[in-house]
Amino acid sequence: MMVYISVICIGRIKNVYPLKQYDGFYRIYQSGDSLLWVKDYHKLMGINLYKEEYIRDLESYFQNKNIPEPIENLFADCAGHIWILTDHKLQELQTGIHITLSPNDTRQLQDLNTENDSLYLFYNTGEVDCYDMTSRKRLYSAAAYAETEQQYFARTSLVVKAPNSFYQLRNGYKGGLFCFNTCQRTWKKILEENYALNTLIITPDNQKAYITCVHGFGYWILLRKNCNIFLFWKLKTDNDSQQKSALYSKTDKEDYGLELSTEDYYITIRPCINLPK
Repeated sequence: MMVYISVICIGRIKNVYPLKQYDGFYRIYQSGDSLLWVKDYHKLMGINLYKEEYIRDLESYFQNKNIPEPIENLFADCAGHIWILTDHKLQELQTGIHITLSPNDTRQLQDLNTENDSLYLFYNTGEVDCYDMTSRKRLYSAAAYAETEQQYFARTSLVVKAPNSFYQLRNGYKGGLFCFNTCQRTWKKILEENYALNTLIITPDNQKAYITCVHGFGYWILLRKNCNIFLFWKLKTDNDSQQKSALYSKTDKEDYGLELSTEDYYITIRPCINLPK
């Protein structure tokens, strides 16, 4: 079997669309129509995967989709549907469903996702608003933390869908991982660090989460089954002749550490925090 791989450079394209309200870094969405959307700080690029080329005139593209207003942000939900944010209005490109947002709302919409007939909007304040997509009315709002903590996590958001829940990485002065239970309508803080948490992957069995971070070029691993949470990172000696690995296990009250060589070892990590079910 032959496999063809296409590589498209996304760093040098000149024709980009300005995104007024996106303050984050690279985010990549793939929609159901084989389009790839790349967001970077205040800009948007579109790639046609069938033709393996950029959409050169995004303004005309959106006008053909009956969106004449300037676009402030673009999102994709877990089903691959693209949502467009214009001035206080959200519109889904495929179905045309639109939600009108209050013009008096000063919060910045940073992420969204869907579950069944509900639309979840995630704001820079740490709040999530749930809308019924049929009636287009807001059902409720829930905050992940107190107003006094908003400054610590206000800059960026990354939301990943899991069964009956959403995991969210938030960054600002600190980095944090939070989980919103859609059945109980409650938030749980899982992890908080004094540095940025970059990417989040939830395994298909919903038992493990991988989080890359800047600390030691490493990543956090969260294990639901054994209630473990630990950090793994790579270290180098002063002469750069040998690499080592380090394992850092964390509980609510105490910290425990192990340093391992690159040989294979079996390590037992004591249980610590319970991840939300």
